[in-house]
Amino acid sequence: MNIERILSLVGVMGVIASLIFVGLELKQSQRIALAGQQQARTELNSNRLLTELELLGEIGSTAITAGIE
Repeated sequence: MNIERILSLVGVMGVIASLIFVGLELKQSQRIALAGQQQARTELNSNRLLTELELLGEIGSTAITAGIE
């Protein structure tokens, strides 16, 4: 009877340890997903700003050329 209790206790501890491990893995996966979303938003904002700067440069050079003629 004593060996059965020890084996049962070891089994329960194994299940608890595996649940803790799964929880930590889920937390890590969530952090990776959030970092990926933040990186995508940053890249989108950078592209938008670069497009605006390029457009501003084209408008500025056109305005300067038009003023000379």
